[in-house]
Amino acid sequence: FDLDLIVQDDNGNTIGLGGDTVIDSSGSHFTNFSNFQNIRDNLRQAVSDLFTLTYALQGMNVAGDTFDTDNIFFLGHSMGAIVGTTFIANEPNVKASVLANGGASLVKVMDGSASFGPILSAGLAQQAGLIKGSADYEAFLGAAQTVIDSADPVNHTTAAATGRGVLFFEIVGGNGTPSDLVVPIRVPDANDASGTIPAPLAGTEPQLALMGLTQVNVTQGPSSNLLVSTKFVSGDHRSVLDPTADADVTTEMQTQMASFLGTNGAVLVVTDASLLQTPAVP
Repeated sequence: FDLDLIVQDDNGNTIGLGGDTVIDSSGSHFTNFSNFQNIRDNLRQAVSDLFTLTYALQGMNVAGDTFDTDNIFFLGHSMGAIVGTTFIANEPNVKASVLANGGASLVKVMDGSASFGPILSAGLAQQAGLIKGSADYEAFLGAAQTVIDSADPVNHTTAAATGRGVLFFEIVGGNGTPSDLVVPIRVPDANDASGTIPAPLAGTEPQLALMGLTQVNVTQGPSSNLLVSTKFVSGDHRSVLDPTADADVTTEMQTQMASFLGTNGAVLVVTDASLLQTPAVP
């Protein structure tokens, strides 16, 4: 992501090494489907880097106030939420955490993604003759998931939601706004036009279920270690940081995040419920 290690042609094919001052296509190094172990180890390395940062905070000499290492909180967005789930599951020093637009079972998440799925299927068809929806295609993806499973959030959800509060943001869409086009809320979802084979453990919704998070649309708490999700009917994948799609959604997300982390996961303040999906009645 945001690396310049190779020279690519207009179709994204590698035609040289050493960089060309143009950022390489997104994820071309982090998620390399010609080397499953490389994907797994990139996930592990990302988690390891977060471990290292957590412990480095204790000895950092900075100009200004010393970091309060007794109160470490975490925000992870997109791939940051994916590796962040594994990170917080294995790092007891992190307290309340906010995860935005992540998902479990990374291989099928990419296959079902409106943004990355077509790139993946076209590459496998061109390089390996694997046709999306075929038994061989699914076997290939299954082998990839088997290799990366130890680092995938699908196997760390319970621990991630134990001993701390967790708030999860999801873009479900509605009224003409699509659900998340990068990390699908489920596989397949309503944005899928390519016949993706279903994967019941892939996407955001399965992760929310595995973590035991409760969907809410009103203020919560005070209560120790809230485990909650808020599902937005507007905005897009980037809205937690980028107000372009809907500034009100960005404001609401950041307000919720501030209230949640500021109380160590004990309170969630909802300001504009009109931006949120109403939870289904049990």
